[in-house]
Amino acid sequence: MTQDPGGEAGHSSRARTGSSWPVGRLFTYRNQSLSRHLWVSGTVHARRALSTFGPADPDAAQLTAISVGCAVELLSKSLVAATAPPLLTERGDRDTLLHLTDNGHLASKPATEVRTISAAEAVATATHLYPGLAWRKEPDSIVFQVRNAAAHMGLVDPSELHTAMLTMLRYVDSALTVKAESARTFWGEDLAALASELLSEAMTQRRRIVAAKQAAARARLATLLGDLDETARTIILASLSGHNVALDSEVDQPQTCPVCNQRGWLYCGVEMGDVLRDEQSGAKFVARTAHPVTFMCFVCGLDIERDELDEFAFPDQVELEPLAVENDSDPDEDWLRDR
Repeated sequence: MTQDPGGEAGHSSRARTGSSWPVGRLFTYRNQSLSRHLWVSGTVHARRALSTFGPADPDAAQLTAISVGCAVELLSKSLVAATAPPLLTERGDRDTLLHLTDNGHLASKPATEVRTISAAEAVATATHLYPGLAWRKEPDSIVFQVRNAAAHMGLVDPSELHTAMLTMLRYVDSALTVKAESARTFWGEDLAALASELLSEAMTQRRRIVAAKQAAARARLATLLGDLDETARTIILASLSGHNVALDSEVDQPQTCPVCNQRGWLYCGVEMGDVLRDEQSGAKFVARTAHPVTFMCFVCGLDIERDELDEFAFPDQVELEPLAVENDSDPDEDWLRDR
C-alpha cells in the first residue's frame, strides 16, 4: 500500500463529502494529495522500469515497457495537478471536472471512471507549465509507443525499449530539477547510481544493458541475504555457489561472478577442429574448442549473454581435451557435429 509521503494521512473511504481517490483496499486520498499521489505512483513505475531493464526475459521486458510509459504520464500529470487539478480533465467531462474540483460527491460516476487527458497531452501541458522539462515531442513519444505495444499486444522491440528508457531517464532528471528533489530520494540509493550511469552519453547500448543486469543482480543478492549475520550469509552463499544446471561439466566452465564473487558458470558451445593422429599408436583424435555463450550465477542471478561477455574478463575460448575417434575411418561432418 502506498501512502502519501508528504505526511497527510489517507482518509477513510467512508467520507461522504468532497472527492476521494481510491488506492487499494483500505485508503483513499483527497484532492489536496492528488499531485503527490500521482508523483509517488510515477516514482513506483520509474523504479520498476529501471530495476527490470536489461534481462532478456520477455515478461520482464513487457513490465519495463509498460512502466516506462506509465512513469512519464503519471509524473507529468502530477506536475499539472500541482498547478490546477482541473487541467487534467478531458474535453470538459462533467463528472471528471467535479472530481478534480473536489466536488466528487456531486458526480454521477466514481473516481475510477474519470476521463483525463491523454499521456501525450499531459506531457504537452506539463512542458507548457515547466519549459525546463526535457521533452522532444516526436522522438520522445517512443515511451508511449513501447508502452502501448507491450500493454495491448505483448510486443517489445529491444532497440525501441532502450531508446524509451533513456528518454524516461532524461525526463525524470529534468522533472527532479523542477521539483527540487534529489535523484537519491527519487530512485533510492542503488538505482540512483544506475540511472546516472545509464545517462552517460559515452556509454554504449551493450554496456547500459550489462550495467542494468548487474544492478538487478546486486538487488537480488541484497534481498537474499537481508539482515542475516555473517555466519548465516556464509552458509547461504556456500550452499548456492557453484550450482550448475548443465549436463556437461567438462564443457561448461566455472568462473567467479563479477557481482557476488561466488562461482558461476560459462555455458559454452563446442567447435570441432582438425583430426589429429598419434604417430606412435595411430590413434585418432578430434581437436575441440569451447566458445562461451552465456554466463549464469545461481547466487545473485546474473545472466550475461553472447557479446555482453566482452564487458568482463571472461576467456574468449577454452581448449578442451581432444575427443578420441573410435573407428578406423576419418569422421564425417555429421559425426563431428554430433548429428
